[in-house]
Amino acid sequence: MFLFLISTLSWSNPSELTFALQRYRAIAGRKLLIATSGTKALELTSQCKKIDPDLDFYVHPIPTFGDVRREIKKARTAYGAKCALHLKIEKQSWKLQPFGICYDPNRKISIVEEGDTWNIIDNKNRPARAIDYAVLTQDNILMEILKSEEKQSFQLSQRLQVGAGALAATAVVPLLMMSDSDIAKNEDRIWTSLFLLGSAGIVYQSSKIPTKIKSTKSISDYFPKSLVAEKIEKTWPTPKEETDETEEAKSPEGEATESGDVSEDAAPPPDTGATAEPSNAPEEKNQATDQQTNEANEKPPTDDSTESPAEEP
Repeated sequence: MFLFLISTLSWSNPSELTFALQRYRAIAGRKLLIATSGTKALELTSQCKKIDPDLDFYVHPIPTFGDVRREIKKARTAYGAKCALHLKIEKQSWKLQPFGICYDPNRKISIVEEGDTWNIIDNKNRPARAIDYAVLTQDNILMEILKSEEKQSFQLSQRLQVGAGALAATAVVPLLMMSDSDIAKNEDRIWTSLFLLGSAGIVYQSSKIPTKIKSTKSISDYFPKSLVAEKIEKTWPTPKEETDETEEAKSPEGEATESGDVSEDAAPPPDTGATAEPSNAPEEKNQATDQQTNEANEKPPTDDSTESPAEEP
């Protein structure tokens, strides 16, 4: 029985399917509908739910033989789900096929302060996880790390469950060695059996610890805030207009710089034989400036007045 359990968990790869569902959830930004074909696919989805309790989705069994599109369309209407994933088992492997709108192009990630800590949320003010950040920013390194952690967490939980089953099975052995002649030894065997059963229960409960530890981790456990902010700005750049408005609000000289006016304290450009013209200055102003420069070269000014000297008749 235990060998069959181990072989079933090994070929089904629930950790890899869980990671695939997490990626679809991050891209879609909404609750998914999983349409399963067959009992094995239904069992596989229940295992994914145990691996990641925060992964919320609908499960709807559909006939193995029949019109898959029609059945999924009916299920989407019944559950009000925009994205549906068809899960089927073929040749000891699972396959996912999306139906409907499984991509939200408007979903974005931003940083939110929570006292002394920080976290990330999406554009609908919903908490975002590390997998959401990795998928939306296309961080392949973080996705590989999360996929490896998902696999290791599942394998550790699986080993603890198998160990708990082995301890529970050995608890029967002392009871089989009981005899009617020696009552004292029979009591010892009973207490030994109870001890093994209690140990099996403790080990089985500890198999849930890896999943709980993984669920409590956030993006701050993988990257510092500065790196996350830089990646978010690179993925979703702040519009230039909003940036200019922010700078204008902070600096009182922002309007003069924006309109192209030159400050009185600004140093004159070097004399290279050509005059640099502002791209946004009026043409008439440039012509007046050129005329004043030529007249100044012909006859030096006698005072500090800014008016150009009158021409002699």
